[in-house]
Amino acid sequence: AAEDGSFQYYQFSPGTSWDYMAFNLANPQNPQAAYDEDGNLIEQDPHPIFGDLRVRQAINMAVNVDDIISGAVFGYGARMQSVYAPGSWPYAEDVPFYDFDPEAAAAMLEEAGWVDNDNDPSTPRVAQGAMYAEDGTEMTFTLFTNQGNTRRTAIGTVIQDQLSQIGIQVDFQTIDFNVLLDVLDQQTYDAFILGWRNSYPFRADQRQLWASTSDVIAGDNFTSYINPELDDLWVQASTVPGCDIEARREIYGQIQQIMHEDTPYLFLYSINGMYAWNSKLQGVEPYPGAFYWNISEWTVTQ
Repeated sequence: AAEDGSFQYYQFSPGTSWDYMAFNLANPQNPQAAYDEDGNLIEQDPHPIFGDLRVRQAINMAVNVDDIISGAVFGYGARMQSVYAPGSWPYAEDVPFYDFDPEAAAAMLEEAGWVDNDNDPSTPRVAQGAMYAEDGTEMTFTLFTNQGNTRRTAIGTVIQDQLSQIGIQVDFQTIDFNVLLDVLDQQTYDAFILGWRNSYPFRADQRQLWASTSDVIAGDNFTSYINPELDDLWVQASTVPGCDIEARREIYGQIQQIMHEDTPYLFLYSINGMYAWNSKLQGVEPYPGAFYWNISEWTVTQ
């Protein structure tokens, strides 16, 4: 144990990994690429539930991310409100968080045409004038994550429980990772929980995940999130004259604000990084993202 000096540890934040719940913004019954063969943008069928921005924002208000951080990573995480973790160089401090407010979330769902017609939050809401769902459609969706990952299972359990309290029924399933990847590649899902890994130095360009050109079968824009303004901003940020850091940071701030408002993901947290080693190992001088950089200088004492 660390208390008896038998090992040492080094913790850093932000870490290189972050977890999220992704919404499919397109109809999983009719998955399409963002562009046709001639390069024209296709207007895709929206997801019957998540195609409405108000629903996604309501879910952000209905989930207590602090509870998830406490339960899934034992408090060793920094909450995220957009695509960059606090402490990373492009992070914009002025982008707000969604407040945990189940009552406001329920009111927003009513406004969006998902009504609690029996005054029982434990039963699913029903579409009544919803933007993309037929009247009478129950507000229920399937949420996937990969089997064997206790952290993500904990996340899904909390989300399932908290959404049930405002009339959203979640069928939470853990499935084989390769099966899950196939489902994502084909875009035949409602929502899923996974994570992304960044690097040190921190890589700010995330076009691979968010550009409309990545909304293809087996592409990384699994959510079919299409925003031409964002496409332009990614390009601007990567072509700033002289790679001016402040100019890039300002553009990435705009990106974060847009993605916070559009919320294609329920952004959760960046996991704190941690290294641990036996105290008999001498000369270890880790820093974020580089544990082994001076391994040639390590020694072992008896």
